[in-house]
Amino acid sequence: SQSIKDIEVHGDNVWVCFADKVMKYNTLTGEKQTYLKGELGSEFYNFQFKSIGCYQNEVYVGTSNGLYQLTAAGFVECKRGYMQKIESVEEFDGSLWITGVDGVLQMDSSTETFWECGALFLSSNQVVGLAKGEDETVWVTERNTGLCKIADGKLSYMEDYSRVSWN
Repeated sequence: SQSIKDIEVHGDNVWVCFADKVMKYNTLTGEKQTYLKGELGSEFYNFQFKSIGCYQNEVYVGTSNGLYQLTAAGFVECKRGYMQKIESVEEFDGSLWITGVDGVLQMDSSTETFWECGALFLSSNQVVGLAKGEDETVWVTERNTGLCKIADGKLSYMEDYSRVSWN
């Protein structure tokens, strides 16, 4: 048995993301469909699915190897907003938000904005949480550098790694 990495409900479908597959369950018909990592080819043997999100009626899967759109034909690598080692994919406020080892990426239909996280302290880092405040501020927690906020298109650090432990 495998642990579930992420779950997303979109319309009548429940999408469940495991490390090596994505399952779609239709709540009305009971139909199940499985999309296997092997469909991507043997060169992807070592990577894992990490997160799933729906954006503009499309399904996106974040992996340790980048972002993929899940279409009727299977997985298609996204050419926009390329980021490796993705941890989370989610939609809020009309944008697709992607977090990972390198930082935070916000994508909408026409723009993409990337904030490199951890650059002030470390050569690489991992975003572990993302939340939106009522005042449109986006709050970011990082495994090593603590608490940050994104406001007016700029990322700033609220607490640094020396004062925050995520262990």
